[in-house]
Amino acid sequence: MLECKNLTVAYGKSAPVLRDVSFTARPGRITAILGENGCGKSTLLRAIMQEIPHTGVVLCDNSLLAQMPPRQRALCLSLLPQHLPAPALSLGETVALGLSPRCAKLGEPEWQAVDSALQRVGLLALRDRPVSTLSGGERQRAFLALLLLQDTNVLLLDEPTAHMDLSFTAEFYDILREERARGKTILLVMHDVGDALALSDDVVILQGGAVAFAGSAAQALERHLPETLFHLCRYTATGGEEEAIFFRANKKHR
Repeated sequence: MLECKNLTVAYGKSAPVLRDVSFTARPGRITAILGENGCGKSTLLRAIMQEIPHTGVVLCDNSLLAQMPPRQRALCLSLLPQHLPAPALSLGETVALGLSPRCAKLGEPEWQAVDSALQRVGLLALRDRPVSTLSGGERQRAFLALLLLQDTNVLLLDEPTAHMDLSFTAEFYDILREERARGKTILLVMHDVGDALALSDDVVILQGGAVAFAGSAAQALERHLPETLFHLCRYTATGGEEEAIFFRANKKHR
């Protein structure tokens, strides 16, 4: 479980980027962070990871993250950032970094775990390729494999499908659902409101650095928040007994 209580981030004397942000992301549920560009979504994840100064508290499984040494934090929660590095390592060596909080030395069982993580994201054939030669989407999948191998109770992801092919995006959502079924707490920043509401159990919507809504995805739909907060038009498609909801931008607010 991840709890944010009165989280505030300000740079110098300027107005706060985040103001008194409070919410709880629960185990066995996917929580999506939504909001327009510049509302503080990525800043929120950086504050949770203790990468930037902030006031308020963040608790992971009832323990204060600010009081944990870095290695202990790496055993508690993990992050797939929006901007990914390109270390001078092979794909396999990079993914193996996910084991570093637990293992000082890698043996055959650990390398088998690396291969399993690569297989899960469809990159096993590229195991020996330098990370710097991978495409943006392949690199996202590589760091997803690292995240899965790190195997923390709380997973943070910042716009993880930004460069992924549509074909793997569906597989990626299935992976998140599998991790949810394992009892993981999943918190992810998403840009596509429709995808977020279809995938997530809970939603936190930021406006101007503050929480405009925190509740279930079903409640967000019932209250027509995509229409009122994001100026989207709702469409419904039916096929047999299934119904799908999707959204498009309202031309009047482009």
